[in-house]
Amino acid sequence: MGHEIAHLDDPQLVRLYRVLSQIIDNGDAGDDDPCLAEAADIMAGLAEQAYTSGEINPDGVAHDDLPIALLDALAVESDPRAERLLDLMRERGWAGWHRMERLAEPPD
Repeated sequence: MGHEIAHLDDPQLVRLYRVLSQIIDNGDAGDDDPCLAEAADIMAGLAEQAYTSGEINPDGVAHDDLPIALLDALAVESDPRAERLLDLMRERGWAGWHRMERLAEPPD
């Protein structure tokens, strides 16, 4: 529980939680909801920080793709906007929900 409470000290994570809550509240906004782009920006920034610090280590992850694919599919099936958010994340160089993968070096 201490780890979760520590997240509340991170303004980026708090903002992400608020933006994701707005996305849920704006259920009828569709794929053009500006909150999706903001969420993707924050998520890509957090992923980049984790990658730089070594928290995301592509060599240290399990390679059993089926459970990861099922979890990612669940997100997309739960809300169609999740697919748009994944597309926005790919534009920012990241893929996946449950196993973040860096696709390319971020643009300068």
